[in-house]
Amino acid sequence: MSQDVLNLLLVFLAAWCGAGVAVRIGRPRRGDPVKPTWRPVVRGGVVVVGDGRMAQTLAEVLHRYGEHVTLVVSSSEVAERLRGLDVTVVGGDALDPDVLEQSGLSSVATLVSLSGRPAFDALVAKQANIFRVPSVHLVDSSEPGVEQTVLHHVAATRAFGGAIQLPQWEAFLEDVGPGAARELSLLTTYRRSGGFDALRALGLPVAVRRGARLELIHDHTELHDGDRVVVLAAS
Repeated sequence: MSQDVLNLLLVFLAAWCGAGVAVRIGRPRRGDPVKPTWRPVVRGGVVVVGDGRMAQTLAEVLHRYGEHVTLVVSSSEVAERLRGLDVTVVGGDALDPDVLEQSGLSSVATLVSLSGRPAFDALVAKQANIFRVPSVHLVDSSEPGVEQTVLHHVAATRAFGGAIQLPQWEAFLEDVGPGAARELSLLTTYRRSGGFDALRALGLPVAVRRGARLELIHDHTELHDGDRVVVLAAS
């Protein structure tokens, strides 16, 4: 294979792989310094999308447990009203890559979209796929199983471990505020008697704490004895 053909193939490979891969054209010269061509992104933190009380409460609860959280709301006006929150607030269209870049999506580990509009949440998830966010969760207000095809298409899971009635939870949280969050020790009886379903009798499970590690609950979360589960419930 000629050097020109090899160079052309390398150019196409670089374009296909994306800007994160550096390809040098031509053979290295003797004595050239060896430079790293790629560095893995160290991901951490959570981006929460949504204007409602559920999104605000989830962001505040995660912040309380030590997570770095950014809340993305629909406009700068909404963002201005929420400046009193203890989390970073970004105002703008969550489908705009510039807004998502401002939110830090290129380096976060998790995105949760809680707009309550299934089509919009799915499009946000697609944007998260482009940013290669490893963990994406959407609220499912439908009957169980209805949204599974969409979730599979956008490589997402259901937040809170299953379908919820989002309008009812929004109204509940308007009344009780962020004080609704409390922590329960997961007992064997809860896990063996239905896991999330048993916990839902006590409140809405939102996260699991194992030592210093906090994981948002979704429908692939496995519960273990000794887990500390954060739920939203009336005190």
